[in-house]
Amino acid sequence: MPQRFSLCLWLVLLSFTTASRGLAQASPYLPTDDPRMPLIEHLIARGDVRDPSPLERPFRKSDILAALSGSSNPVAIRLAASLAPDRGASWIALSGRAGPQAFTQGRKDLLHPGGKGSPGGYAELQVESVRGPIMLAGRLSLDTRLSHDPDYPESPFLLGDRSNLRVVDTYVGLQGRWGWIQLGQVARNWGPVGMPGIPLSDAAYPRPDIGVRLGRGLIRFSSIATNMKGSTNSSGEEIKRYFVAHRVTVSVGRGLTIAGWEVGIIAGTANELDGSTRAVVPLLVIPAVWASRSHRNEMVGGDFSWKLSPRLRLEGQLAIDDWNFDSNNPYPQRWAGSVSSAGPLGGTSSWRLSYTTASSLAFRTLNPEENIVDQGIGIGRLFPDNEIVDLTVGIPVAETWLVAPRMALLRQGEGRIQTPFPSPTEAASTPSRFIGVTANSFWAGLAVSGGYQRLQVTGEGGLRHTSNAGHVAGRISTTLEGRVTATLGFALRKVTQ
Repeated sequence: MPQRFSLCLWLVLLSFTTASRGLAQASPYLPTDDPRMPLIEHLIARGDVRDPSPLERPFRKSDILAALSGSSNPVAIRLAASLAPDRGASWIALSGRAGPQAFTQGRKDLLHPGGKGSPGGYAELQVESVRGPIMLAGRLSLDTRLSHDPDYPESPFLLGDRSNLRVVDTYVGLQGRWGWIQLGQVARNWGPVGMPGIPLSDAAYPRPDIGVRLGRGLIRFSSIATNMKGSTNSSGEEIKRYFVAHRVTVSVGRGLTIAGWEVGIIAGTANELDGSTRAVVPLLVIPAVWASRSHRNEMVGGDFSWKLSPRLRLEGQLAIDDWNFDSNNPYPQRWAGSVSSAGPLGGTSSWRLSYTTASSLAFRTLNPEENIVDQGIGIGRLFPDNEIVDLTVGIPVAETWLVAPRMALLRQGEGRIQTPFPSPTEAASTPSRFIGVTANSFWAGLAVSGGYQRLQVTGEGGLRHTSNAGHVAGRISTTLEGRVTATLGFALRKVTQ
């Protein structure tokens, strides 16, 4: 490894050694699929609870607990009580839940049909432990829906080939007052609330990575790096693939947070990639544009979250995958963007209206090894070549449930993230959005999430009406779609110090 990159690595490790001397108490994450998250996001949308990490999910449990504890809203008070840990610098907790589930399709996103429906079951076992600044957590699930989901990949952290048994998240970390570093797997989302982030999202299944967070308050730096599944070229040589992401977030004040980020796919044989690229850890602090002289594809972008008033929050995200200024270049621009607004509705409810779109060739390039995918599945967005308008209302019930009516409109072209990139000749007739026949889907439904004592329920159902279904002009499809999971759980906790 070149000396300059070794120096960068040692500086990162030294910063965490220094941070850990601050004797900060470590905290595990609240998973993005926790049944309490919709209620928490509802309170943030209303302005009743501050957002402890705008534009980045998941929360650390200690951060969202502090935010909930600062609110007088009775729903926030009840949520804080459910998250409050026993006192102690060291503790270990074991929890589990199990119950039936049913789904009309395997894919999580009901707007995009995929996979067969079936009754089934769900069970999980979770362990979390904290000892001062050190934490570890792991969650194992048995989920019968997985084998029906076309977006479910193979991975070292998934047990078996298309198995229903998988490691949902597992990680170990060192946390200090001014940052933390962790190794493992956890679902993340970068971008506005309520939609999959363009550079990184929890719409896809997470992969093992190394993550870094530096700073607090005004300026924060976040980074992850991971070694993805490679392939073999025509000469029989192994092609290595890496995904790296860097993000700088600045809290300007008066409710305004802005962020700039870049993500990159770096791919090639051992002879094609330099030493800094072949070592994953140094990529934590080295932008993808400098990680290798060639064999890379970068996407850059920016986000903002702005609380204009107590009753209105605006969030947005813009990504540039490729932008050419050569009039002789036949390829259309590659980009994606989102905008979202939210606020209170009446005395207890909330509303959220969002719009997102991605160009027809977004997340792909001429070299398929450099596409922003892992095993053919998107790392941020799963689908390009579309636009979605989404309106959701959040209605809390009995301080423990959230009922969320939803209407959405999806326009989906025939562009797919797995489709080979067009040749220059084909590109001349490729539109910037909506390749081929556009399928138009309207969704009207209702989501429910929450729990009472040992019972937890998550579910969504509704009617999906699609014109030009399957991208066949004139074909109409109207179906009832839904999924629901109901589980009973237990929790054991021991304070060791």
